[in-house]
Amino acid sequence: MRVIAMRIRMQGFIVFDFQPRMDEFYREMGQMLASGQVKSRDTVVEGIENMPDAFRGLFSGDNVGKMLVKL
Repeated sequence: MRVIAMRIRMQGFIVFDFQPRMDEFYREMGQMLASGQVKSRDTVVEGIENMPDAFRGLFSGDNVGKMLVKL
C-alpha cells in the first residue's frame, strides 16, 4: 500500500521471462567462470569459536558474499 500511496516507481524483471535463454546463459557464464573473468567473493572467518561473531556479522553487513566459518 505504501508503494501506491507514495507513488513509488518499481522496475525490474522476472527471471522466468528469460527461461528460453537459460542454455545461452549457462554456456556463456561457464566460460566466464572458467577464464576467471567472473569471481566469487566470500567472507571467511577462522575457527568455530568465532562463529557467534560471524553470525552477528550477517545482520550488520560485515560480510561480502557468503559468510563461511572455516573449522
